[in-house]
Amino acid sequence: MLNRQYHKRVLRAAFSLVGPGGVNPAAPADLVALVFGRHNYELDGDEAASYLDAARVARGARLPGGNASPAQPPVKDIAVTVYTPADVSRILRQGGHLS
Repeated sequence: MLNRQYHKRVLRAAFSLVGPGGVNPAAPADLVALVFGRHNYELDGDEAASYLDAARVARGARLPGGNASPAQPPVKDIAVTVYTPADVSRILRQGGHLS
């Protein structure tokens, strides 16, 4: 039970640091200080960084560095062509089609 309570408290503190969108700047040292002040738990920097990353991802933010998973290829931008009425008229007069 202690591990679960520990995890929930540390993650809740990480959520409060990263904010609703997960984009607030927060360093592992910030989480270490906050958790020690609130709960008297001692974290190391790597554990604090892991909790901050988990909180950011849970809130929908992307992790810095843009590391894409090998199982998922990077998402390509969708190409959108916007035609004016003059473009549509010209293309159709020339026998073309819109695609």
